[in-house]
Amino acid sequence: MTVPEIMAGLTPYTGHFPLAAVEAAIAQREEITPHLLRALEEGAKEPEKFASKEMMLHIFATYLLAQFRDNRAYRPLTEMLAAPGDTADKLFGDTITERIKNILASVYDGDPQPVQRLVEGEDVYDYVRGAAVETFLVLTHTGQIPRQEVVDYYRDLFRGKLRREYHQVWNALACAVADLPAP
Repeated sequence: MTVPEIMAGLTPYTGHFPLAAVEAAIAQREEITPHLLRALEEGAKEPEKFASKEMMLHIFATYLLAQFRDNRAYRPLTEMLAAPGDTADKLFGDTITERIKNILASVYDGDPQPVQRLVEGEDVYDYVRGAAVETFLVLTHTGQIPRQEVVDYYRDLFRGKLRREYHQVWNALACAVADLPAP
């Protein structure tokens, strides 16, 4: 398959997994990566354009770039996840609660601030905020961030960085503290 054929195969929702396009994308990693990154960058600029059940390109781009461990996907992905209201849910659905913490850790570029902005952003979708809290656990478990740095950040959240209100981010934070690896 050519790159345009791969992109065409990954873009629409068809009700079927585009196995041939995904396999071709993996086989042509170097050629397809700039196109996948461009899709995420476009999604970061205009998330509403991708927030349709008919649009799948950003989903496949996210998973493929995570598989490739391409940290250039980190910033546009966090920007898409920061889209206000429930746009992130329309973009990623169950991926938010089931996989996004692992995906973010796979494309992490060494700067925790984009994930911190997701945690602390009061206009960020509730479950994105919770998944962002959990991302720090994955980063600790994979050795990308020292445990103490995460402990300090969580402590700051408890001590005033988060507004005290009933919210999913507090549920995630309480669970994450319990799941921190023992020193």
